[in-house]
Order: sequence, then structure tokens, then C-alpha cells
Amino acid sequence: MKKYLNSIETTGAFRRSVRGVLRAFRRSPSGIFGLAIIIAFVIMAIFAPVISPYTPDQVAPYSIQFSGDIGTIPINISSVQQPLSIVSSLGGGVGSSVVTNGIMVFNEKGQSLTYNLGVTGGNHSQLKLDVKGSSYHSIPKGIKSLYSVVYYKSVGISYIGYGNDTVYLLYSNLSVHYLYHVGFNITHFSGIFNRYIYDPYLPTMGFAVSGGNHTFLFIEEGNFSVFTNSLSFYSFPLYFNTSYPVITNPLPYLYLDHSPSIIIPTTHKIYDYSINVSRQLTYYKLSAGNIVWSQNLTLRDGTPYSILKTGIVFPAESASLDYNQGKNVVVVPTTNGFILEYSTRNGTLMSEVQLESVIQHTSVPFQGGNLVALWSGVYVTNQISMPISFFKPDITYVTFWNPDQSNFTGISYTIAIPGKVHGDAQVIQSANMFMIPTESYAYYMSIVPPTKSSGNASTPILPMPSGSNYYPIYIGNILLGGASTIISGNYVITITNNNTIFYESVVGYKVSPLPPGNYKDSVTGKYYSYPLGTDYEGHSILSWIVYGARMELVIGITAAASAVLIGVYIGILSGYYGKAMDAVLMRLVDVFLSLPFLIFVILLVSLLGTNIWYVVIAIIVFSWAGIARVVRAVTLSLKTRPYVDASRAVGASNTRIMTAHILPNVLPLTFFYMSTGVGGVIITEATLDFLGFGDPTAITWGMLLQFLQTTGYTLLAPWWLFPPGIAIILLSLSFYLVGRAFDEIVNPRLRRR
Repeated sequence: MKKYLNSIETTGAFRRSVRGVLRAFRRSPSGIFGLAIIIAFVIMAIFAPVISPYTPDQVAPYSIQFSGDIGTIPINISSVQQPLSIVSSLGGGVGSSVVTNGIMVFNEKGQSLTYNLGVTGGNHSQLKLDVKGSSYHSIPKGIKSLYSVVYYKSVGISYIGYGNDTVYLLYSNLSVHYLYHVGFNITHFSGIFNRYIYDPYLPTMGFAVSGGNHTFLFIEEGNFSVFTNSLSFYSFPLYFNTSYPVITNPLPYLYLDHSPSIIIPTTHKIYDYSINVSRQLTYYKLSAGNIVWSQNLTLRDGTPYSILKTGIVFPAESASLDYNQGKNVVVVPTTNGFILEYSTRNGTLMSEVQLESVIQHTSVPFQGGNLVALWSGVYVTNQISMPISFFKPDITYVTFWNPDQSNFTGISYTIAIPGKVHGDAQVIQSANMFMIPTESYAYYMSIVPPTKSSGNASTPILPMPSGSNYYPIYIGNILLGGASTIISGNYVITITNNNTIFYESVVGYKVSPLPPGNYKDSVTGKYYSYPLGTDYEGHSILSWIVYGARMELVIGITAAASAVLIGVYIGILSGYYGKAMDAVLMRLVDVFLSLPFLIFVILLVSLLGTNIWYVVIAIIVFSWAGIARVVRAVTLSLKTRPYVDASRAVGASNTRIMTAHILPNVLPLTFFYMSTGVGGVIITEATLDFLGFGDPTAITWGMLLQFLQTTGYTLLAPWWLFPPGIAIILLSLSFYLVGRAFDEIVNPRLRRR
């Protein structure tokens, strides 16, 4: 019963003390003003999703952030329905350059729409795609895949397509030039070997399709006659049958004067078939040859493996001037995570590398587990670089390999990309880059390995519009004006869900951070408002200010309240008990007071890590000592008061005296240090963020300033600099004004008369 009465008495003392403090606080205009500002920030924090038009992670559409040529081309024939496929780089060669003058969409119903393209503008930053009109063509029904080919103009072959059991060669007007019923359902296509762009006097074009146990190889050969000053063309359809079903794309090697062959991967073996070449008077005569070599699908230790569906590749996927470069090996990916290199001369297994071991020896953190697929990119002759990517469901690793060096000793660097890579690596020669597409982005990666100072070469430079059904396709140089004028348009295209072609120029520059204003998305036509502008990544400054208030209030109040509670507890214990306890606790206080606050906070954060709560802990650890010393001094005065002696005389315990008589009288001082401490915590946290010791994942005003400093826009983007600075000043000032009001309560002589 006595304990119960003591508890009631202690609670009553607290209530009376709190009521007294609040009555005195209401008489302070500055305190009320400060409290009003705090309440405004609290409302902002609570209703952030309603007040802010965007989330902190949401970025401005890339068409607003990127100063280049961005837009859409409507597919304006209603009869052309999804699903659509797209063909890029229509046109021909000028000199040794491959250019495009159009793009085309088509479907399996036999419908196609070709858009004629050009560009206007005199320099790369002012290019504008010029859609000069479209034309509708009927194509054979059932064509599932269609490819544009640059071949000698007198032949007239412009497209190669296939569907079901038929191969089509089409003219530029999409009428049929050749048609082959191959006798099997086509499931794999080799890609097109096309030597015309390198040698206009000895053109060779070829491709292969496979299905079941069968492979059909078509070769078109041209020979120049010095007698007639003209080219003659000869077509050769060749058939190869294997003992096992073909599992992925065949690889034709069609330099007719250097032992041509075709490599065919099956479920159990890899076969290399020769192509017989006999010299006639004016041309080569070709026929299907025999097996040159075959290899069982086994590793060196005899373990069987399966070839990934993504297919085996030569390091070079297109012709090169040096026929031997990049074609001396064939790269084979396995389902159990190996990369194998076989000699194309005799089928010898030259190297066997486990991909996980390759990644684990790079600077890129590897997320463990079996790799589930591989894709191989384009070989660049003059730079000797080929990207090979292998991915898990949530991340892709791209390794750049020098195929002239065996056993993967030529790996130069590895990059980790979020998501799954789709399609082929596409070389952008003018930028000396590979473009590697995922579902949402087109990533740029340097052909030349980056230096240590340049850091990670993976840059998400071209986000694709939401609702895109296709990975981005690079369509290269575009004709400007006359047929002989070429400009590096460097465009990327894709198809969106609403039957439009989205295009974007690779050449351009980023204009973020955006100043305050309203902006129109040129892709969707939607307007976006940024009253306080954006940062470099396109985040709304207003959204960061609104959502940042949450974290600032939480860490400010948490750190200040915790430091005050520790300081009050230690101060009361030290002042009330005195003697040895007082000596020990005060020496501990002296140690903490002698430490340089900011330096040791930075040191502790560096040891703990850049988590926002580690920052709070570091501030608490080094903030309580001053409060403890002041509370000790007050406690020394209070414990000699008559009511304390009276309470002790009637048998009150030390705990009851400290909680019922000393603590309530210390309460105004507690409120003062807590309110002024919040402002100090907010400024300290912002300082740590600005210096680079904050949590980069936290939505705080300090991190907003840190991003400003690291991107170099401190003096260039005042709309980015001033809002977080003003918010920090206002919130800190408001808590200072409240603390000043409590100071007037503690020290009545400070009150105005």
C-alpha cells in the first residue's frame, strides 16, 4: 500500500511540474512561434504522401532530363496488329559504312509498314529524326523473323526471312526473290554472313537455318569478271543431316578461299562439316562436305554437359578483314556454368573455365549460386574485345574478353547490371561503346577497359519507356540529305504497348538538375511540375524536403531525448550520492567533454558503418556529458533543500527522493536541453551527410546537400542548394526557440518585464 501511495505521489509531482512548465511556456511568444513551426513540419512528415506529388525515388521522365531527340512514331495502319516485330538498319552501304534509311514493323499475318527516315540538324546535340513517310507492303504470311541484309544492289536481295518450313529471300519492295521449302520446321537461325561491305568485287552472303536433325545452308556467291566488267552471281542451297537434334544456332564460316565450314551443335555432339569448294572457270562451285571433326559434350574430366539454349558463338559474329582473327575458336556455354573454347581447326578443347570463378576474382561482388544462362556479344576487331554476359534471375554479369588470348587470360573487367540482358550487344562505333539492353535500360559499356579513376563503366544512360515490349535496338548512322551525306545519328528504337515506335538519340546530353518549372514529356505528352526543381538524377527537390522531414524529426528527437535521458540519469546519480560515485562519474564526464565532438562522431560512424541509426548512436554517445554535469550541479543544490531532509526523515528511500522530489524539479531543465538538442542533432547529422559519412539510402536533407556537393552543382543549381538549407535552419531554429522558452522558465531573470 505504501509503495502504491508513493507511486501516486511521484506521478502527481510530475503532473504538477509539467503543468507548471506548460503554463509558463504559453507566456513565451518565441516559444509559441517555434512550436508552430515544429507542428508544421510534423504535419508535413505525417501527410507526406498527400502533400508531395511524387515519391522520393521517382525520377523525371528521361525525355525531360535528356537533351536529345526523343519521340514516338505511331503505327498508323489499323490493320497492322500486335504481335509486332521490328527490322532496323534498312538501306545500304556508302563506301565502307553501313547506314540506315528506314525501319519496318511486321507481323505473321503478312502485314508490314516501312518508315523512311532521315535526320535534320547540323551537329550532334541538335539532331532531329525526320520521318519522311511510310509505305504498306504485303509479305508472305507466316514469316516469323525477318532480317535486313546489305548485299550487292544488282542482286536485289534486301531481306531474309523464315517461318515454319520455308525460307524467303525478298526484294527491297518485299516481293519474293527466292523461296525454299526446306522440309523441316525451322527453330534456329544462324544470322547473316555478308562480305559485300568489305569487298564489293567478291561478295559472299550466306545464312543457315536448323530444325530437328536437319540444317539448311544458303550461300550466294558473286564473282567479278575483268572481261565483261560485271559481277555474276551463283546460289547454292546445301543440306546437312546430323545424328542428333540441333539444340541451338549453327555457325557458318563462309570465307570461300579459306576452308569454309559450318559448326552445328546438337544435344549430344558438336559437329564441324566442311563445305567443298571447286574452282570453275569464272566462279566457285560449292557442295555439302563431310564431318571434319566432332566432339562429345563432355568436360575434360568426362562429366557430360548440355549447351545453353542461348547458343555457341564465334568471337566474331560478322566478317572481318582478317579471316583468322576471332574465328580460330568457338565459344560454348554450358548449363552447369562453364565456358569452353574449342579449336575450329580440329575440335580440340582449348580451355575450360567455370564462370563463377571468373567473377569471384574481379572487383564486382558476386551473388552466389549457379548461373542460369549466357549470352555472347559482338567482337570488335580493332579493339579485340568481346562482352560475354551470364545472369541469374536478378542480376547480369558482363565480362569483357580478349578472344586472341586463350584460357580467358584476356578478361579485362567485369560489370554487374541489375536485371536480365535481352538481345545482342550492339556496337556504337562513334562512341567507342557497346550498348547492352535490359528490359528497362540500355547500358553503355566502353570497348576499352576503364581506368581505375573512371570507376564502374556501367551507366544506365537510356531508360526505356514503361510498357515497352521489346528491348532497345541500335539503328546506327542515318542518312542526312543526299545519298552520300552521312551523319552519326546513333538512334535507339523499341516498340511500346500502344502500337507506337519509341525512338531516342544516343548522342545528346543530360540537362538535369532541372530548375523549377513545368515540363512536358515528349513521349507521353504528360506534364510534370517541379516547384523546387530536381536533382541530378531527376528526383523532385520538393518531395525530398517533404519526405526528409520524417527522418529529420525521428533522428533529431530520438538522439536528443536519448542523450538527455542518459545525462539526467547520470547527473542525478552523481549529484545525489556524491563521494566515490560522484568522482567516478564526473571523471567519465570529463573524458567525454574533452573529446573533439565532431571528430569522434565521424570516427565512430566510420567504425560502425554508414547506417542512419549508427549515426544516431554516435551522436548520442558523445552528447550526454554536458547535460550530466549541469544536472549534477542542480541536484547538489536540490538535495540540501528542507523538503528533501523532511522526506528523508520520514523514511523515504533514495530512489523515491530522486524520482519524487529531485527529478520533477529538474524537468524544466530537461525540456530545455531536449529541445535545443534536437536542433543540434539535425545540424550534426546534416554535417556528417555533407562530409560523406551519412547513409546514402536515407531520405534526409543532409544527403540532398551531399549529392549536390558530389555532383559539382553547388554553385550552379541554387534551387537544389537553398531548400534543404532553409529547411535545416527553420527546423533547428524552431527547436531553439522552444528551448529558449524553457530557458526562461528555468531562469526567471531572462523573462521580459
